[in-house]
Amino acid sequence: MNKKKKIVEVAVVTLFNPNEDVYFNIKSYLPYVKELLIVDNSEELSPLIFDLQKEFSSVVLLSSLNNIGIAKALNLALLYAEENNYSWLLTMDQDTSFSDTKVQTFIDYFYNRVDDDLAIFSPLHNKKFLVEYEFINKQKEFVMTSANIINVKKSIDSGMFDEKLFIDEVDHDFCLSLKENRYDIIQNYNIYVHHTLGEKHKCVNVNLYRPQRLYYMLRNYLYIRDKHKDNNLIFFKTRDKYLFKFFLKQFIYNKNKIEILKMVGQAITDYKNNSMGYTIKL
Repeated sequence: MNKKKKIVEVAVVTLFNPNEDVYFNIKSYLPYVKELLIVDNSEELSPLIFDLQKEFSSVVLLSSLNNIGIAKALNLALLYAEENNYSWLLTMDQDTSFSDTKVQTFIDYFYNRVDDDLAIFSPLHNKKFLVEYEFINKQKEFVMTSANIINVKKSIDSGMFDEKLFIDEVDHDFCLSLKENRYDIIQNYNIYVHHTLGEKHKCVNVNLYRPQRLYYMLRNYLYIRDKHKDNNLIFFKTRDKYLFKFFLKQFIYNKNKIEILKMVGQAITDYKNNSMGYTIKL
């Protein structure tokens, strides 16, 4: 007798001008969720949504034709999950996919780990940390948002996702809020997902970002540092050093040096003036 397939109650994916690869990314996990919520932040509705809806009756278009950002998209999904009495939500980026049957293994590991304190169950987002010969779950201070299974009630009780951030640092802020409420964040080291970050430099191993994205990264980091620093001094001290090196590399290897300096200055000004949300067009 075949073992009954375990599924996640509901998942959400946020789209922004998706290419054809995104269709296959979504199909890598769609058969393993009861409902898939789609938030399309593109200016024009993506055709792949209609293709998915033709093939899967479980696809629900939650929002479209308006760039509401990552944080609000995730909050819409949380509220939908709460209204429909779902306990857990799988959060996916459009650039993230599972390989082969790994999604079923990941879901099985999740159900075996669930307890009253669990708020996030996450896979690895980098293959180099993969452990193949020993089962390992680790307590983490933070994880990337994509491919996480998050507890709906604990997420809402902890303040949900901060919509002032719009995009970038949403994951750090969310995890810090959960930890301040003494919830567990668990990362499994036996499963990893494919996840794309930035654009690779041709000559060096550096992911490059557009100046507009660097604006959101810096402005939002300064904001969450103020918000959480009293309870997380060591985290922010380490993060300060990392981001200094990160922005230095972005400046050195990026061709748009003047635009980067302009965006860095604008980020600092907007942070000081509490000008948050969607302020620079992506």
